[in-house]
Amino acid sequence: MSDGAPLQSAVGSTNLNTLARSMPRNQGRLDLAWDGAGHSVILTARYTRGHRNGRSGVMRDRIGSWPGLDLGYGVALGRAETLWAKIENVADRDPPLAQFALGYDPGASDPCGRVISIGPKRPF
Repeated sequence: MSDGAPLQSAVGSTNLNTLARSMPRNQGRLDLAWDGAGHSVILTARYTRGHRNGRSGVMRDRIGSWPGLDLGYGVALGRAETLWAKIENVADRDPPLAQFALGYDPGASDPCGRVISIGPKRPF
């Protein structure tokens, strides 16, 4: 930065005209978990607040917020093995529209939609 150059905040923008990454003002994650009697349940709530599209000359200057909810269930099969089932993005929410090459802001959302996975898990 040179002397006399104005400071510019990168928070709350996609920062396409700067060297910073996409940086929504608020992002959060809350995990609620229960484990007992050979069963485990986890609920994860995610939220990304809407932010400015930092690209000049765009039709939409705001990118919407993006909530997400994940749910997981595990059952113990033995002393170390667990069988897990997990649903990511339970509501199958699409990422908010943004004028990027792929149509969404990859730094703030995920285009995968609902993902269901089942499989064994063993501690290292």
